[in-house]
Amino acid sequence: GHKFAYTKTGKVKVSYGTPIYECNAMCECKDDCINRVVQKGRKIPVCIFRTPNGRGWGVKSCSLIRKNTFVTEYVGELVTAEVADRKGEQYDKDGVTYLFDLDFVDDHSE
Repeated sequence: GHKFAYTKTGKVKVSYGTPIYECNAMCECKDDCINRVVQKGRKIPVCIFRTPNGRGWGVKSCSLIRKNTFVTEYVGELVTAEVADRKGEQYDKDGVTYLFDLDFVDDHSE
């Protein structure tokens, strides 16, 4: 058999940076399988807010998040700053959308 990525309570148990493959329609398991977390959607409430320092909009949790808890999946495009600048200029001309920065903190210490 294979090892599941989650504990029985839905906490991530694989090492930081390890790809996670969830059970799906091709598996023999049922919808309540412990290896189906992301596909069940976000359970942590979040709110969108305007930053007080004038830097734009942000997203934050409305409650405490326990370590290794799934919050949400990011489904946007990750691009370099250079690509973002080029896209941003075109988007401004077209008036179709906007870009935002994701603050990434590489803090996976125990």
